Amino acid sequence: MPAEDHSLRSRTTAARLLCKVHDCRRRQAWREPRATDRHSLTIVRPQAESQSFTPPFNLNLESAPMRFQPRLAFSLTAAATVLALLGAIFSSPGLAEKKSDPALDEARKDVKMLDDVYKTAVVLITDNYVTEESDLPAGAAAKALFAAVKEKGWHEVRLLDVSGEPYNDENVPTDDFEKAAAEKLKDGADYYDEVQTQDGKRVLRAATPIPVVLEKCIMCHENYRDVEEGAPIGMLGYTIPLD
Repeated sequence: MPAEDHSLRSRTTAARLLCKVHDCRRRQAWREPRATDRHSLTIVRPQAESQSFTPPFNLNLESAPMRFQPRLAFSLTAAATVLALLGAIFSSPGLAEKKSDPALDEARKDVKMLDDVYKTAVVLITDNYVTEESDLPAGAAAKALFAAVKEKGWHEVRLLDVSGEPYNDENVPTDDFEKAAAEKLKDGADYYDEVQTQDGKRVLRAATPIPVVLEKCIMCHENYRDVEEGAPIGMLGYTIPLD
C-alpha cells in the first residue's frame, strides 16, 4: 500500500474517532445516570445564558402594602364603628329594662290585677252603699283596706290627688316618683312605673289613674263637676316588693 494512502486512511480514522468522542461528550451533557438506578436517566438541560423574565403583570412587592393600606384602614374603622354601636345598644338603659326579669314581670301583673280589684270594689261600694253625705265614702273605705294590707306586710297602696284640690293633705303626692307619676297621668298615660331600691331591696313603684266614673263622686267633691270626662282626678300609687 502506498505511503500516501496509508497516511490518508490514518487521518480519516483519527477524524472519525474525534467526532465520536465529541458526540459522546455532547450526549453526556444531556443525560446523566441517577445514583439509585444506573439504568434510569435524568434529563439535564444545558446551562443557557441567563435571561431576565418579565411577568405578564406588574409584581411590585414593595408597593403592594401601600396599595392596601387605605382599604385596610377603612375596614378597621368600619369594624370599630360597628363594635361601638353594638356596645352602646346593649349597654343602653332602654335595652336593660327589656331583659328578662321574672320578678318584675310578675309584679307588673300583680299591679294590674290589684288595680282592677280595688277600683271595682270602690265603684261597687259607692254605687250600692253611698246614698248621702253622711255615709262612709268609698275612698275612706279603700284607705282603711290599704292600711290593713300594708300592716300585714303585703304591699303598699296610696290614694293620691292629681286635681290640685285634694280632699285632705294626706292625699298630696310627696316624693319624686309620685310627683312624676301625677304629671304623666295628667298628660294622658294610663300607667307609669319605676324600679327603685328601698332598704337595700328592689321594689316596683307603679301608678294608675282614677277618673270620675259616677255622679255620686261629686257628692263629696264638688270641684270634680267641671272635670273633663275621662280625665284623672286621682291615682293609686303602688309599692310592690321584688326581692
